[in-house]
Amino acid sequence: MSQASFLSGPEDDNPAIENAPRVAVLAALPVEQPYDYAVPPGMTLGLGDIVRVNFGRREVTGVVWAAGGDTVPTDKKVKLKAVLHRYAVPPLSEQQRQFAEWVARYTLSDPGSVLRLTLSPPAVLEEAAESIVYSLAERAPEGRISGPRQRVLDILASGSVLSAAELARQANSTSAVIAGMAKAGQILRLTEKPSAPASTADPEHQMVTLSDAQAAAAEVLRTDVAARRFAVALLDGVTGSGKTEVYFDAVAECL
Repeated sequence: MSQASFLSGPEDDNPAIENAPRVAVLAALPVEQPYDYAVPPGMTLGLGDIVRVNFGRREVTGVVWAAGGDTVPTDKKVKLKAVLHRYAVPPLSEQQRQFAEWVARYTLSDPGSVLRLTLSPPAVLEEAAESIVYSLAERAPEGRISGPRQRVLDILASGSVLSAAELARQANSTSAVIAGMAKAGQILRLTEKPSAPASTADPEHQMVTLSDAQAAAAEVLRTDVAARRFAVALLDGVTGSGKTEVYFDAVAECL
């Protein structure tokens, strides 16, 4: 796959950078090749890293597809845009990148279009924000406690850790009461890190029992997978007939 320099125009908000390392980024757009971008100071990039770059007047997601030259030339005609952001997610492996290129060739598609399907939806690349939750304080509050505050304490007494909105809902109270109790030290305000969006794929997990027809089709796919050979299969079935479950069976065999 060839690559091209993507020059900075006068209308761009992302200024050009000189004398910096460069990488070739394939944008998740209908493009045939990656474009060179400068690596800004303080950022380290490797092959397969998922990044955000300026493409024309919009920001798009892309992947570091190849190494660029050693540095960006000082020639003003070859000023390059800088990579805007590197997502804190695992990079695409060489095998995944080669597969995307193979799919593009096989389907006569642009590599960038295939990459767009690979990275959809972009929102999953963003790091989830930490959330604020509340729990019972180690020491029991002193003095007179109002009815709404007592209800909050009763709910947290079971060891629950809840957001302000959920705690207020269960206690039939308000967020202002929750905030006031936290300020007074009657409950603890904690920062909770987001949990993983999904567990590791388990190919042994069985959700449904395939019908005889589905099992026969799945066996054909599993046999091809086990033989590690390329084959084309067409599943014929109406919507809701379980074609996806058959495909999942083949995916499980791959895993």
